[in-house]
Amino acid sequence: MKHYQLVIQMTAICIFASFTGRAVAAQGNTEGGLPVTTGPVSTVLVAERTVVPLGDPINVSVSVANRGHQETSVDKAETVFDCFEVVDAKGKALPYVSDYGSAQVLSQPIDVQPTSTVAIVQSLDLTDQYLFQRAGRYSIRFKGYGWGLSTEINPPPSSVITVNVTQGQLAELDGIAACLLTVLPSGWTLQKSPRHEQQVTPFGRVLVPGYRVSLVGNSRGGESVWLWLTKVKVPIDTAHKSDLTSDYLGHEKALHVYVACGSKTEALWPKAITDISRVLKIETE
Repeated sequence: MKHYQLVIQMTAICIFASFTGRAVAAQGNTEGGLPVTTGPVSTVLVAERTVVPLGDPINVSVSVANRGHQETSVDKAETVFDCFEVVDAKGKALPYVSDYGSAQVLSQPIDVQPTSTVAIVQSLDLTDQYLFQRAGRYSIRFKGYGWGLSTEINPPPSSVITVNVTQGQLAELDGIAACLLTVLPSGWTLQKSPRHEQQVTPFGRVLVPGYRVSLVGNSRGGESVWLWLTKVKVPIDTAHKSDLTSDYLGHEKALHVYVACGSKTEALWPKAITDISRVLKIETE
């Protein structure tokens, strides 16, 4: 009886070890606390410039290499959401500020042939997704998002690259975003328009040059504050039929500020307008 018990125990240990080994192989080994891919598919992250003045774009490209003997498929849309890990020299993660946070994005599968490499995104500006507020050394890696269809693999994490941000001038919108983060309620997120978007339409008004920022608790639950910072005063659109309208707050330096609040914002953040006006130093007219 003892012999059979010993055989059963040893068999169980072997099965467990085999399962664990497969799991570790699937996840990849760890090196310095970061996953390193050991399978046939790997992700390659490259920065266009490793030394960038503050305020300039920080462009990266992400490619998937297939060293195996079978075709595989990955989702190009994996780079749309919060799929990077960006930390400063002290190990603090940078806030994700892309306005893609609540967007609906279609899957974009792409085939990767054996022994080939395919770019899934090129010249992606990380300053549109993460808020770089000061000069310093930043560590960046692709961590993936994992939202792709079941017929595709999720690109594995990349190795870490570093970018040195030197002294410069913080972009105008990023400076505004940095101020707003100081009054953002716990659990809320900030979403800012991308660098290339230079025109906005405040609710109920016409299209003009400017920026937009959303402060969001739950966008579907009426927990939002929408801000538009425009370079000119914005007239009301007389053809506008929606109930959503924006109010003029005043001006922040050379920018005019318009605001609209969700139905539950006042109950959850009663001093929203006061807090925003204070940190942006908005002057009324």
